[in-house]
Amino acid sequence: MLHSFQNGNKSKRRNCAGRMEAGKRENSTDYNRSIKRRKTITLAQKVDILNRKARGDKNCMISRDLDLHEATIRRIISRKDQIMEKCKAASGCLALQSHGRNRSLCMIRMEHLLSLWIEECNKKELVLRKQTVQAKALQLFSQVRKERNETKSKETFSASKGWYSGFMKRLKSQGVAKLREADSTNDAATEVPEGKAKTRKSGRIDDLEEILSMVEVLKQKIANADYDDVRCMKVIQEVDKAFLPYKRMRKEKKKIKVEQILPD
Repeated sequence: MLHSFQNGNKSKRRNCAGRMEAGKRENSTDYNRSIKRRKTITLAQKVDILNRKARGDKNCMISRDLDLHEATIRRIISRKDQIMEKCKAASGCLALQSHGRNRSLCMIRMEHLLSLWIEECNKKELVLRKQTVQAKALQLFSQVRKERNETKSKETFSASKGWYSGFMKRLKSQGVAKLREADSTNDAATEVPEGKAKTRKSGRIDDLEEILSMVEVLKQKIANADYDDVRCMKVIQEVDKAFLPYKRMRKEKKKIKVEQILPD
């Protein structure tokens, strides 16, 4: 009798544990389903919210029309001065902000100035390289930080490939004419002769990498030091053209290195 009583208690405990585990799984599933993704609110949308509030629309009405939480509307309204300052920094180029979130005033102003510079280059029918645009962006970013007395700010900007790709998309949405980019496949530099290519095989890839990295530093220094944009751009183009054989040499050596590693 005692044995059957103990077995009954064990089965009750197992059933209770099973129900608790099932409840946890259901609660976990419900919790995961209830998670909402954060919505991206562009600067243009924030300005629209402020304009509607200025016209007398109530927060609940704006919230319902835009499918946003009312607390989000209140937070945007409370940051009116900061939002309008960003618009002023953009100077009408609101399309440059339509794809980002929490972009700094320095970035907004820099991209606006960069877009104006590209428009001037297009009018002069100047061909631009990706590296030239990136160098100009770094120069303008440093200039804007000095103008705003934010040199001690922790914000960094490296004009990366990702930023360049995003900036080109924003530039297109703004309606700026297509950038006149140089075609690397049809460059004016001549092909490397076969005899010279053989003599270069004795060099090291590390040396070439060091030389080319120094060239990039040199172009950055030129962009920061020269106040004449057109002259600066032409000098950087000439530097790129002069060092193109070294880039091809590096490509050759990497190809040779891969062929040596791969089995026959």
